[in-house]
Amino acid sequence: MISNIVVIRFLTVFKGNTSFYNKNELPKVKPEGGKFKTKITTVKEKLTKEEIARHLDGEIGIGLSPISNDNKVFYAALDIDCYDSRLDKMLDFIREYNLPMIPFRSKSGGLHVYIFFTKAVSACSARGLLEDIIYYFSLEDIYGKGKVEIFPKQDSLKEGSFGNCITLPYFNCEEPYTYLLDLDGNPVDFKSA
Repeated sequence: MISNIVVIRFLTVFKGNTSFYNKNELPKVKPEGGKFKTKITTVKEKLTKEEIARHLDGEIGIGLSPISNDNKVFYAALDIDCYDSRLDKMLDFIREYNLPMIPFRSKSGGLHVYIFFTKAVSACSARGLLEDIIYYFSLEDIYGKGKVEIFPKQDSLKEGSFGNCITLPYFNCEEPYTYLLDLDGNPVDFKSA
């Protein structure tokens, strides 16, 4: 059972748009072979602490949009769909250039590379920063065109629309397959993260 304090800390780090969220029917154990299909449902109501606890307990995966209704973000992420040793190149870049980015293993075995902000910044600015990183480090040349996505996917939300969600890490936090990586590519357990 996940404590309320752990849930609050988790939501403090992943401070996204909680006015809606995605429920992702993830298997407790990761299937073999990279990307896999799951059933995703958009829930058009406020994300609760109970739902985050269910995510951390491995009952239901939660996807959250970084972009708030006022077009600000506290974090942004690169989603790198690559499932081989080329992933180490991104870890090398973070280490060598002291980039303020934090890598997580994605549900499919690729990388979600987050950048967190101490205060909310415009989604447009955050996206621009990640676009610059993709360009300067030639990430599309390394991983392939269309294999590196930016979250948030929008600079701004239209009235009544929803931003794209990214699946949060540490689904089934006791035995996760979405977890923080150290810069040598080793998993970091939930309690240490």
